[in-house]
Amino acid sequence: MVSTTRPLERLVSLAAAAASGEFICSSSTEEVHVYLQRGRIAWATDSRHPFAFAAHLQDTAGIDVDTFRQVVEECRRGRLPLGETLVEWGLATWDVVRGALAHQISMAFSLLATTETGQMLFLARGYATYDEQLTFGVEDFARAAAPVSPVVELTPASAPPPVEAPPLKEISRPEANLAGRLRASVEGLSWVELYEDERVTDGDPRSPTPRVPLGLVHSTLLDGADFAAIRSTRSSLIGLGLARPRSVWCRISAESTFGAVVSAIWSIAGGLEKPMDRPPPRPDATAWSIGTCDPTSEEAVRSFVHRAQDVLGAVVLARDPSTAPVFGCGSSVLEPELALDIAKRRMPALAHTPLPGADETERALDSIGYSLKTMVSGESRLWCFGSELDQESGETLWLFLDRRTSQGLGWAYLAALTRARGRARTGAA
Repeated sequence: MVSTTRPLERLVSLAAAAASGEFICSSSTEEVHVYLQRGRIAWATDSRHPFAFAAHLQDTAGIDVDTFRQVVEECRRGRLPLGETLVEWGLATWDVVRGALAHQISMAFSLLATTETGQMLFLARGYATYDEQLTFGVEDFARAAAPVSPVVELTPASAPPPVEAPPLKEISRPEANLAGRLRASVEGLSWVELYEDERVTDGDPRSPTPRVPLGLVHSTLLDGADFAAIRSTRSSLIGLGLARPRSVWCRISAESTFGAVVSAIWSIAGGLEKPMDRPPPRPDATAWSIGTCDPTSEEAVRSFVHRAQDVLGAVVLARDPSTAPVFGCGSSVLEPELALDIAKRRMPALAHTPLPGADETERALDSIGYSLKTMVSGESRLWCFGSELDQESGETLWLFLDRRTSQGLGWAYLAALTRARGRARTGAA
């Protein structure tokens, strides 16, 4: 039976039960994460405004870019909380940090309130105790996001309108080529290029040289994948395989609604979209494991795969993919040899820094390791999600889901496991 509970109502009920853990809501166009500590909000983020906290801090505290980069670099190196470090350094007050947190949380709640349906999961966890003045009650944000009643009774008449896909603008020239049609029709595309194998045949706007690194094309669409997306701080590259040997690549900004843009490109370019009926439940959680690492980190990965019922397997690779894996585990639905083979072949796609079209801010964040890239590739029957774990070790994390599973849910799982393994490595609860 399909649940009729709206995501915001589900979150309120978890808070009322004093739950601790990560609430995830994923739809075809959006993704929201809310972290609860004994029913109070410790942190929240969403796919539209992932850096709202940092941007608000810079604006309200008057911190210059160079100083802020220095603090971020120190926090990454010592795995310190950004807000508390700014207070300790005398760059911001507790009120300013709390205001920035509230700003990011309110944006996540606003997006959650517009989501009528979506795949929801709650990963129960025991967190280290956060400073009470940096946690928040759920009800205030819920009422502000959907001001209908104290218990957040959303009704069709009063609920905010659902998020829509980017509007398709009228194409004045039906004979326009594919690159031109895509750029004219889909909001948010910076540029589009059409390829035959590794050769550019058309582009909009045209460029004297190819925009997509040849190594990226070779490690994805020319190596068996029919879809690839590489996401960074402020932009994403998307590649879609058409009838061989043709493919299309484009760049979208971070402000664009990723899922909706992908769907629009798929419908116009004529890519083969996979069926979206739900796959059957996997027969077991961790039927196999390979490699070994520190026990705490290994248990974090194994426990996550066991609890995340849509994840078929996870693999952590070392900087040199030719070496043995750091660790991996999965169900009998996924062969470990296949998981390793795909991860090693896709790993070079994460090595392109910065991504084509990156602006000065993105290049600066890349240079200090603040921006860690993530990606997904569409294989014959699998989604393969990958993430850089940190620049120091060079390790990468790979998750595998059935192709019929929502891609949005895969992104949510990837973010959740990346953070869970990071906490395990630093000894956080």
